[in-house]
Amino acid sequence: MRLTWLLVAGCMLIGCDDGHAPPTEAETESVIQTEGNTEEAIFAVRSVAMLANALRNREVDEVQRLAFSIGRLPGDVTIAPHIGSGGSRTPFPEPMPPPQVATTACDDTGCTFDHYWEDSIYACLIAGSVRTQVVAGTQSIEIALRASNCKSATLDPTTYVNGALQVTPTTVNGAITEVTTYPDRREAPESIRYQAVTFDPGADPSTLTPVSGSISAEWTTADYDTGVYKTLAATVPFP
Repeated sequence: MRLTWLLVAGCMLIGCDDGHAPPTEAETESVIQTEGNTEEAIFAVRSVAMLANALRNREVDEVQRLAFSIGRLPGDVTIAPHIGSGGSRTPFPEPMPPPQVATTACDDTGCTFDHYWEDSIYACLIAGSVRTQVVAGTQSIEIALRASNCKSATLDPTTYVNGALQVTPTTVNGAITEVTTYPDRREAPESIRYQAVTFDPGADPSTLTPVSGSISAEWTTADYDTGVYKTLAATVPFP
């Protein structure tokens, strides 16, 4: 239900591509400011806490699932009523191939994925790594993943997720970018930034509530009929 509502809302705001990749060249680009979706922003914080927990527990499938989930959250956070327009979006980096690894496994340094099929009927082939290190009580997480050859896809997309996070028992900082490419174009870049987000110590990662800080998110797509890029952008403060 949550995914269905977001798809419908997204189509209303920016238009849908009718199952086809948008035109190769966009004529112009507009930035739409929204008030942001607080519920989805809270879920974004919980997802990072759950990722940190999955790394500690060496849960290989959960680690990659959460990493890609966080990368796809900017659209969810920014689908909300408009409050203005104008400005420019953050430049997105070109997709980078993930590091080559020899195995699919987790250890104290994180998880690596060597041609790993997700544990799902809609599985994609995962390559890359999610590295972690704890120094002075701060857990650093570096994500460099690629998903391709997805079983349910008709347009042969490849998705890249990259970024770095810093997590403590009470805080989250950092940023994640996701870019999906098709054989003939780059499409749907999105980014999410955690800015001094804090929450109560000892909270269950799946139920914690942020008490300060903010999340900024951007989601760019193109209208299939016009080729015009549109970016939804939002900053959600806590509480």
